[in-house]
Amino acid sequence: MIWNSHKKLIKLKYLRWYVWRKEYMTGKNCEITA
Repeated sequence: MIWNSHKKLIKLKYLRWYVWRKEYMTGKNCEITA
């Protein structure tokens, strides 16, 4: 049970980081093209 919740936490953290990175990269690209 504990390991399962731990894995879920890591997945959530990774998802948040991935979304942030995606937004950050697209924002950078927009600045470069603008």
